[in-house]
Amino acid sequence: MPGLTCAALAVVVGCASASPSGTTTTGTGKSSSPSSSLTASASTATDAKRPVGEKIPASATAVTITEYLGLDSGAKPPSPVTVTAPARVRELATAINGLALFPPGAFNCPASSADGLKLEFSAGPGKAPLAVATDLLSGCPQVGVTIDGKQQPTLAGLSAATIFKIADLPWTVPSGSGMG
Repeated sequence: MPGLTCAALAVVVGCASASPSGTTTTGTGKSSSPSSSLTASASTATDAKRPVGEKIPASATAVTITEYLGLDSGAKPPSPVTVTAPARVRELATAINGLALFPPGAFNCPASSADGLKLEFSAGPGKAPLAVATDLLSGCPQVGVTIDGKQQPTLAGLSAATIFKIADLPWTVPSGSGMG
């Protein structure tokens, strides 16, 4: 977790004010969707412009999801979960691959609680990650992606509720995340 905190602080320096909204998830796993978490421009226009080498590889057949809660949450995060259902793994990869690039420049961001999710895409459970997506859920929500250990351009944030819904996880969205 200390690595995530440092990474969160380093990433928050160049934030944007715009963030996608998402669905809300209750502790029962039920979801409601007041608005889509991906805008049309985020899921189509930028996806076509990003080279294949900047996307989650199609060879990923498993994704391990780990939730990190900020220092002030007082709650214990759930244990990491590995998703192996092919359709769910593909949908998670597609959701991340379809995110807009994070806009360049300096922005005035809300304070970050350091809440986040780490998605490790691999060729199977227990195998080394092919790609890692770290989704900051507060401050200026954004996704840092590494593929084969190489940092890729930062992407706009994806809501925790969207990730939990795709992965069919009954987790609750961190209360201070702002990314319900």
